[in-house]
Amino acid sequence: MAFAGDLMVGRGLGHRLDGPSQRPLYQGFEAALAGVDVLAVNLESVLADAPQPWPDKRFHFRLPTRHAERVLAPLASGRTLVASVANNHALDHGRAGLSQTLATLGELGVPAVGGGATWDQARRPRIVETDRGVRIGFLGLTDHCSCDDVCAWAAGPRASGIWHADLSGGDWDEPLAAVRALDGVVDHVVFSVHWGPNYTLTGPTRWMRDFAAALVDAGADVIFGHSAHQILAVEPIDGKTVIYSPGGLLDDYTDRPLFRNDLGVLVRVTLAPDGTQETEVVPLKLTRRGGRSVRVLEGGEDAQEALRRAE
Repeated sequence: MAFAGDLMVGRGLGHRLDGPSQRPLYQGFEAALAGVDVLAVNLESVLADAPQPWPDKRFHFRLPTRHAERVLAPLASGRTLVASVANNHALDHGRAGLSQTLATLGELGVPAVGGGATWDQARRPRIVETDRGVRIGFLGLTDHCSCDDVCAWAAGPRASGIWHADLSGGDWDEPLAAVRALDGVVDHVVFSVHWGPNYTLTGPTRWMRDFAAALVDAGADVIFGHSAHQILAVEPIDGKTVIYSPGGLLDDYTDRPLFRNDLGVLVRVTLAPDGTQETEVVPLKLTRRGGRSVRVLEGGEDAQEALRRAE
């Protein structure tokens, strides 16, 4: 498997795709993803055409559906692409925007996790089966939703939305139970979680580390964290892989040199039948010159810095 970071493809990138530029969005990814059966990303943009923005929210990310295939198809080529929509931009254009996002992903054959038309659908695992018959269960959750009201976007019994839980406040019972429920159903469990503070100099918080350990104890094989907009540690817990944040995959954010949000990592995790894991961290750089894109780094100071931040 492989795990990449935040795919934020609204605003400036959408404008670029409306232009004549044919520069590849992803450079060096074909080799970096060779042999990968499943790639997971955090889709932090709405894929929709005309819904109204969520009121009183500062940032809204939306990519017109006509560009969705160009953005997603290179990542899905030769493998299954799984997109988590449990994050604080999934309803930037309301419930209609979320509905169209899920429909667009479905049309492109991209399983979505962490959101749905009801409470049950948002929490429902997505099970992906590889060509070799390995079954991987994905769950997706966020600890923050809209910027002003963390519960406004939570899915309800009859209301669409995303899976939200107050993780920093100790609301862990349902996530842990969902992981345990996959025991014996799938071969591996991946828990995608949009968590913690953005732009931090102190690394993962204590509660993030404790929650990751609890997920591993419940049976998760990989914890795929994101949200920080910078690289945080990739580390093992009891032989399982915890990715606190791989940084950005593609976005149009202003560069913040202190946090090096122009760097990211692609994390390859090999899951063996006996439960052992091997992890490889591949450094990435988000470029602005000549149009927004991301490239795999083969060496140099930026590559060394990305790997250092992932330690």
